Amino acid sequence: MNYELRGASRKNRVSYVLCVLHVVCFFCITKVSAQENFKITNYFTEHYRDFTMMKISIVPPEGFVKDTSEGGFINWKYNTAIRAQEVREGIGIASAMFLKSFDSVTHKDSLGIMLNETFNFKINGFDAHLINLSGSIEGEEYVQWLLFIGDASETYIIRGYIPAKRKKMLEHQVRSSLLSVFYESARILLPPGEDGTTTSSGACSCHTKK
Repeated sequence: MNYELRGASRKNRVSYVLCVLHVVCFFCITKVSAQENFKITNYFTEHYRDFTMMKISIVPPEGFVKDTSEGGFINWKYNTAIRAQEVREGIGIASAMFLKSFDSVTHKDSLGIMLNETFNFKINGFDAHLINLSGSIEGEEYVQWLLFIGDASETYIIRGYIPAKRKKMLEHQVRSSLLSVFYESARILLPPGEDGTTTSSGACSCHTKK
């Protein structure tokens, strides 16, 4: 009888351990699973500023000014920046290729950048993906928020860089700024030489809040 009890007890412990491992593995897998079904409607206002020669605008966080050395906006005091780039690929392909660069087990890319979270959105009807990264850039620890937005032929990637030591102070502001994005696939780009960070008229009726 004692042998049976000990055997049953051991079996229960093994089952418990396997159950715990299963739960742990589940959370490891789902740590960076995309959160679905978020929808945002942004209305164009006088607070928006354009990225030069791009079809996107954002409301920059307080303290951010136009960066004259690189396209985008910067907070010189806290060494924090928001940049953007255009990719000549549909958003499905562009975002999939980006996420593919991260190892499925460690969630790191070849440079040691960690993929922490992903969120899927519809912003003004366009597919958008918000991605959280962390890692070292030139010897300093940074938190990064990326916003992918676009259509079947082009994608814009907006990156917010925040020193890790300023995360608590600036992360919410930068993330909210990225989510304020206003993308116009039919926007007529301003010609070279004109100030691309002033509000511009666009091709979408969403500019006027109803």
